[in-house]
This record gives sequence, C-alpha cells and structure tokens, in this order.
Amino acid sequence: MPAGAIALDTIDVQGAANSNSTMSLPPVYAGGQVASGGRLGLLGNRSIFDIPFSQTNYTEQLMRDQQVRSIYDVFENNPAVRAEASPYSIQQSSVVRGFTLNSRDYAFDGLYGLVNYRRPQLEGVARVEVLSGPATFLYGFPPSGTTAGLVNLIPKRATDDPIARLTANYLSRGNGGLAFDVGQRYGDQKEFGVRINGTGSAGQTPIDKNELGIGSLTAGLDYRGQDFRASLDAGINHQAYKAAVSSLLLGANDFPIGPAPRLTSNFQQPWEDSKYDQRFAVGRVEYDISNDWTLFGAYGAAHQDERYVATFSFLNNTAGDITQNTYAYRESELSQSGEVGVRGKVWTGPVKHSISLVYTGYHAASQYGSTAADVFANNIYAPVNFPSPDRAAQLATVQQSKYNALLTGFALIDTMSVADDRVQFSIGGRRQHLESNNYDVNGLLTSGDNQDANTPMLALLFKPWQPLTLYMSYAEGFGFGPQAPQGAANSMIFLAPQRTKQIETGAKVDFGRFGATLAFYRISQPSAFLNPATNIFGYNGEQMNQGIDFTMFGSPIENVRLLGGVTFLDGRLTKTEDGLNDGKKAPGVSNVQLSVGAEYDVPWVPNFTVTGQRGSRVRQLPRSRQLSTSGRLGAAGFGRAL
Repeated sequence: MPAGAIALDTIDVQGAANSNSTMSLPPVYAGGQVASGGRLGLLGNRSIFDIPFSQTNYTEQLMRDQQVRSIYDVFENNPAVRAEASPYSIQQSSVVRGFTLNSRDYAFDGLYGLVNYRRPQLEGVARVEVLSGPATFLYGFPPSGTTAGLVNLIPKRATDDPIARLTANYLSRGNGGLAFDVGQRYGDQKEFGVRINGTGSAGQTPIDKNELGIGSLTAGLDYRGQDFRASLDAGINHQAYKAAVSSLLLGANDFPIGPAPRLTSNFQQPWEDSKYDQRFAVGRVEYDISNDWTLFGAYGAAHQDERYVATFSFLNNTAGDITQNTYAYRESELSQSGEVGVRGKVWTGPVKHSISLVYTGYHAASQYGSTAADVFANNIYAPVNFPSPDRAAQLATVQQSKYNALLTGFALIDTMSVADDRVQFSIGGRRQHLESNNYDVNGLLTSGDNQDANTPMLALLFKPWQPLTLYMSYAEGFGFGPQAPQGAANSMIFLAPQRTKQIETGAKVDFGRFGATLAFYRISQPSAFLNPATNIFGYNGEQMNQGIDFTMFGSPIENVRLLGGVTFLDGRLTKTEDGLNDGKKAPGVSNVQLSVGAEYDVPWVPNFTVTGQRGSRVRQLPRSRQLSTSGRLGAAGFGRAL
C-alpha cells in the first residue's frame, strides 16, 4: 500500500443489469440493520425514500446479531407491529397498526401460501420486509383475508465470497440446538449460486411444561445472467410442541378480570401434543426485453399437515377458575401461488412513466376437522394436571370437511415522475376475483362465495430538497369476511369480504448514515359481531384507528447503531348499533408502542459489541393504565457481522 494511503472497508456491490429486477437485494443502509430498499409487490424493488408507504426491511445481519429465535423477535424492532400471542403458542400472527395480520397471510419471495402458517421459519431468509397498512393492491388477495399490512420473507442467495457458518443456540430451561449456513458461487462470472441452511433444536422453553422441537432444511439456487435471471427455492420444516401456550376465552360476561398469573406459569396440560410438517418449492424467472423493460414470472407450491390434541379454556370468574375442553384437530392443505407480469419505463415528453402490469393467482385445497372429548375444571393461578387421553384414538375419530379457494387478480399501475423523480404521482388499480367453497364430511356443499372487487391506489410524492421526502397515499385492502359463530341465526355462514381503507401522509429524511420516517394515518375496517336483537352475526359496526408512527435507523456516529421508534395510536368504535358504542375505545388497541434499540462497538476490544433493546406498549383502560414491557441487554464477542 502506498505511503499515506487510507485502508477502507471492503464494499460489496450487488446489483442487476436492469433496475426492474427483483433478483438482487437492495443495499443495506448504514449500520447494516435495515436495507435502503425492498420489494413493493408489483412495483418491484424500491428505495424506502421513494415509496409513499411505511416499510422497513430488516436484514440478515440484524437477525444474526440479535440472535432472533422467531419472527416475533424481528417485530420487536418495529413500533407499529406487535405480537398477537405468546412466542410459545402455536401461531405467530401479529397486530399492525391495531389490526390483526394473520401469519397465513405472510408472503415468501412475494407470493402467498408458501410460509409455514403457524411458526414461520427464518432459516434461509435474508430479509424480513414489513409494510404497515393495506397491501392488497400490491400483492393481491391474502389467503385468510387479513389486510392490515404485509410481511414478506426474502430468501438468501449465495454471495460472491463463500460462506460456511455453524451456530449453536440455547434458550433457558434446556432448549438448544445447532444451525448451519453454507453458500458458494460457481462459473467464470460467478453466475451460479447455491445457498443451503438447516437447523435443529429441541427441549423445554422458559414456560412451564412447554417444549418445542424444530427441524428445517432449505436450499436456494440462482442464476444471474446478463439478460436472464432465475432462482429456485425449496425446503422442508417440522415443528413439534408440548403444552403450547394458548389464549383464554370468556365463559361468562360482566366480571372483573383478575391479575395475570406468573409469567412462566402454564395452565395447559403437559400431554397436549402438536405436530406440523411443511414442504415448499418456488421458482422465479426474469428476462430483460430491453434496458427499460423486464418480463417476470413466478410459481410456487406448499403442502402443510398438522395434527394435535390440545385444550381450549374458558375463564369463568375473577378467581381464575377455568373450564378446559379437550379436542383433537387434523388439517392438510395444498396451496399454489404464482404471478406473471411486465415492468418498465416509457417517456412522454418530460414525464417518465414507470409502469407495472401483473396477473396473480392463488389456489388452496384443504381438509380439516376436529372432535371434542373430555372437559376439566382448572384454575389459572393453581393449575392441575389431568390424566392423558388416548391421542391416537382421538385423532382417529376426526372427520374432515373440505375447503377450497381461488383468488385471482389483475393489477396495473403508472407512476409518473418529473424533475429527475423529485415529483411522483402514482395511480393504479387491481381487479380481484374470489371463489371459496366449504363442504361437509360427506362432500356436500355447505357454503360458498363468488365475488369481484376493485381496489384502487393513489399516491403523491415530493422531494423539495435532497434529504427530505414528503408523501401522501390512499390504499384499500380486500379480504375474507369472518364466519358466524355457532348459536347465531346465520351460524357458520361466512360474511361478504371486507374492505380496509387507509389514508396516510408523512415525511422521510435521509442523512446518508442516519434516516427517519414520520407517518400520520387513518385506517378503518368493518367490525363484525352478533346483533343482540336479531341474533344475526354481521357487519354491525366499524373500527377506526388513527395514529402516528415515528421510526429511526442507521449509524449516526462511528461504532453506534440506532433502530426503533414510537407509535401513538387511538382506536375507536364507529358506526355501532344505534350509535350506542360510537367513540368508545376499540378492544386490544394500545395507546403507545415503543421500540428502542442501540448497539455500540467497543473500539478498544476487537469484535466486541454492547447491545440494548427495549419494547413496551401502554393501553388506556377504565380507571387504570396497563403497561407491558420487554427488553434485553447483552454483549456479543467475536460475533458481529462475521
């Protein structure tokens, strides 16, 4: 090295020959915890400072540095997203801006139906992209119909330099395992890539009686040519639970809820056993017609099978007495998902048009059924274990109904920009079609739905000067309606699809090493409940959430990384029956949600990092306030970004 020269860190430049490609990942932002851009459905990869929505793209480095065990650990970095259940329950759905996002509606590489819908596995995942707000226009009709946002898992790809990692993990009380990650590129231009990930773990979690076993293996193959690119991802996944944590149902009305039991306490029975198996494969191709236009297509399929014998519990009084009902459940599902489209640019005078046209399709065929058995009396504060039933005998008595769904859509969007993209106006729409049918155990049709709908999207983005982006947008979600409960006059009938509507305005700043976003939004969704006068279950109201999201990310000074933010949320009931509950607080909506994380690389100790993370939410209750917090402190030696 010449005298006086300054040694710089190695810069890994990733990119495709055509900016319309989604095969390569947008570069990471300063600090490496989030990416500077991510996929936005049919729009392809976009910088977060060039989109009129709120999206954060968490990187492989963040997941490795924070030693995440599940997708819930990733969500702790986002103030607008919260876990809907315990991380030791059987399903890891989330709450986005106060509304449920079912884990069945998470996407993999832009397609629905390919993620393990109980506990999404992160082995083999390079990015977790989280979009807050309706995403139906961008990605299509979600499988279970929840439309509060979108979680998209981006698969890993082999890097230019070979990778070989072996990681040991341990969770208190005896849950531990190993994971490996290997990858390499081949060819004169390193055009062929192979990335393989696997993990296995088992043992008791911090929760009493709860055990969790996981095994998975994923492989990602890709080819990156000059004009043609292709990828193939496949994987298998097995999960087994003992005494999975479950929620409580109210067995009676009008009694005060008692204090929460000890955090590690578990009133589930130790013989409760749940097993899930999944396998999937998905292929994607791109071809550059020219420097400005790209054809793309993808197709994937997944098969999931689950069987469990468990209990569900009704809380009966303030003293914590519960009624536990034993039941057995079986389900198998084959889902197929795909898309085909074109993305490109054209100019009309000084106006640049970025146009995307796509057709998406999703089909699911499932068999499911359950049977009830014993009933026990128990208590959440002093749980008692009861004798184990015959699991095999209970599962053998389950008779399965059938369900199938076909969801298709055709979307077109034009983003018009002038003044070197400093002013952008987007207008688009998606024409959607849904068919769903339910059959009884004898194969007779019991209910069905066949509808079409249009979901529009409008947005305006303005960059008055370099660091600042201002935007406003309108988007709609379109999802399945809920099913009427037993006992209703229209028992077991599915309601018509529901629309979620959102208006969002905001600002984003990019200082190179540090960025921040501020969003103001109003999001509304129909509320379904039982009309006490008619005993009919229907859309008898509406919930409207208004909020403010602030996020920050990056490395403002050397050796320091910041990530997190705060959400202020006001959820209200509107359009209720006869207006009796108009303006009242919506159930389960937190007033304040806080996520703050910081990392510091100790300069005098090589490869040693001190970390801290804090998450909390506050909910206003009648005559009280409820505060929930979580956090972690740590130090990582020889482990950061190695």
